[in-house]
Amino acid sequence: MRGKVLIIFVLTIFCLNICCYAKDTLMPTDKTYSNDNIGQGVMIVVRDKKQGLYDVKNQRFLVQPIYDEVWAYHDGIRVVRNENKLGVINENTGILILPIIYDFIMPRDGEKLWILEKNGKRGLWNPLSGKMVYPMEYTEISYTFDKNEELFLLRKGPIAFFCNTKGEKIKKSVIWYHIKIFTRNIIPGFLMLISCILYGHE
Repeated sequence: MRGKVLIIFVLTIFCLNICCYAKDTLMPTDKTYSNDNIGQGVMIVVRDKKQGLYDVKNQRFLVQPIYDEVWAYHDGIRVVRNENKLGVINENTGILILPIIYDFIMPRDGEKLWILEKNGKRGLWNPLSGKMVYPMEYTEISYTFDKNEELFLLRKGPIAFFCNTKGEKIKKSVIWYHIKIFTRNIIPGFLMLISCILYGHE
């Protein structure tokens, strides 16, 4: 009787060790591919149709393969997807920085703000501080350029304004900006259409 119990105990310990080993080690059935962080020895691993991150140098998982998709690298944090929702994780610890509840996330490199969208409302999030700069209550937030200056255009109902990539409001006329966009894009296209109608085209 004691012999059977001992055998069962040894087999249990052996199976647990195998499971732990498999959890932190690449398996023959795993698929791997490099990404934009391969210079730092990180690969995306696909196991049972789930993705994670693997540290090639130290031969360990940074993030277990539990996500439907792991997206691009941005300063140590990554966008992840489960079903149709997005979130953000710390690449080195695997800890969720933003919960997987967002419909849209637009990452930006460096110290720039990220656009988040949930249930039709948008906000601006600072990836360095982990805090919202503008809450999730705007009907529109878009990234744009004006005179080589990177800006965000925010709109909530009839109110619209610009802010820079640090979240600081900019005194710039939204109406005049749209007039410039119209004259820059619409009018040349309209004139070309008239020319084609009058003189034909090849």
